[in-house]
Amino acid sequence: MREMLIFIITVFGVSLLTSICLIIYGIIKVQKLSGKISLTVGIVLLSLCLFLYSVMG
Repeated sequence: MREMLIFIITVFGVSLLTSICLIIYGIIKVQKLSGKISLTVGIVLLSLCLFLYSVMG
């Protein structure tokens, strides 16, 4: 049961990250956002990855 839950969380997290990356890429492509916003987005994605890692760990 626990393994199934971890698998579901992993799949959900990966799909969420992928969709976030695609949305961010689209926004940057359209608006050519500044580096500060890109940096903020990178930090958010990194913290999300760390959260997923700690959940699975």
